[in-house]
Amino acid sequence: MNIHREHLLVVVDPTTTDGEAGLAEAEAVLVSGGAVTLLTFLTGSPALRAFAQGEEVSIGEAGDIYLAQVAERLAAPSVGVLSSLGADVAAELLGIVAGGGFSRVVVPASVAVRLPAAVADLASRAPIPVTITAGRTSAA
Repeated sequence: MNIHREHLLVVVDPTTTDGEAGLAEAEAVLVSGGAVTLLTFLTGSPALRAFAQGEEVSIGEAGDIYLAQVAERLAAPSVGVLSSLGADVAAELLGIVAGGGFSRVVVPASVAVRLPAAVADLASRAPIPVTITAGRTSAA
């Protein structure tokens, strides 16, 4: 029997108060036996830039540390992580969605506001649903 399990792509952003709003949906998918991949954008994140400078690490390492902390809070073996450094966020997002086997994308409202063209392009061209979510998920 072939059972389709949901694979959620969740955009997270340490810069905004709602940057982890999609984690509630991620937890629900994980509880139901699905998988989650977390994605953060390294460009345009003052929080990651400040962390990288303060810790004297690259922006990529800062993103990896942040994603590892978020994944650890989800405490599930089926959590993957990706970071995006591309200058063309829209093209990179579409490429990630096209090649990732995802069933849905969740984007914080603040990211949709900060990158409106990229998110609108994703929503109109992605072969899967894109959900814009708001709300605050505290970073424990």
